[in-house]
Amino acid sequence: MGYLYLVLAALFFSLQFIFSKKYQTLAPGGGACSSGFFMYLQYLWVLVIWTAVYGARVDLSTPQTFLFAGIYMAASALCTLSSLAALNTCKLAVVSLFSLIGGQMLPFFYGLIFTGAGKTTGILSWLGFAALLATCVISLPREKDDGERTGKKWRAAFLCMGAFVGNGMVSVATDMNAKAIAAGRSTSEGFMIVNAIFGVLIGLALILSNRRALRPLLSGNGTALPQTDREQASAVSRKLVIAVILCAGAYAVLNGLGNVFSMLCGASEGMQSTVQYPVLNALILIMMPLIGRVVFKEKLTARILISSGLAAIGVLLFMADTLLM
Repeated sequence: MGYLYLVLAALFFSLQFIFSKKYQTLAPGGGACSSGFFMYLQYLWVLVIWTAVYGARVDLSTPQTFLFAGIYMAASALCTLSSLAALNTCKLAVVSLFSLIGGQMLPFFYGLIFTGAGKTTGILSWLGFAALLATCVISLPREKDDGERTGKKWRAAFLCMGAFVGNGMVSVATDMNAKAIAAGRSTSEGFMIVNAIFGVLIGLALILSNRRALRPLLSGNGTALPQTDREQASAVSRKLVIAVILCAGAYAVLNGLGNVFSMLCGASEGMQSTVQYPVLNALILIMMPLIGRVVFKEKLTARILISSGLAAIGVLLFMADTLLM
């Protein structure tokens, strides 16, 4: 049953990237205010949906729920801000690749050090880990070493590493909460609602820190849509805001479902983070370039294909090591 949860989590996590990319095209700039507005809308949706579904049945009395939700939200904010900013200079497949590899590597070390998974980790798992490292090296943006391009290259690399670390810690916090759920010290619905509260507050803080940057989005400026008079500009603004709200809502639903199935998988008997997250993210890595190609017409470069292939090989090595132990 645990692997069925993994497949479902991978499906929902893969589809969510469509809407983060769509939001980036609707709200160009990738600044903190724009990213904060996305976070605010996303977690407002989560808060409304999960409160409506579970209501007074949610147990928020366990301190572990707040601790793990706090770690998750700090990491999620780093991942969201870095990813949205990186999408201005990198392809969807490259940004998601760094994010997903971080989601594999950090839980791997977490499992080795803190959960006792090191006792069942052999040479094949370490070879798989090396294959995942190779995917990051191959996918790094390559530009000529002239002034402006060099600056863009290093900025892109820095933002991609932010997505790497952020998503990695998101996976660690999710696994910690999953183990707490299995021990009866936390709940998935409580975790999601506390996350949503933190997310709304962080998003609101980012918006208030630079309110002027949000005006072009709300007024319809900066878009490719025609604005010949005030009436048309007002209509554009309404349609744009509705589209942004719907994008955030779709992302929230898909991300929430992915998290729930990921926690259910982590709470399954015998499931280790050193196996769960490499397999989960490998499934997403296979889907993401295809989604980028079909939805956004992004080219499947040799580097992306090789990186995805190496990641898949790495996961096969992880699984083979598990079967042999």
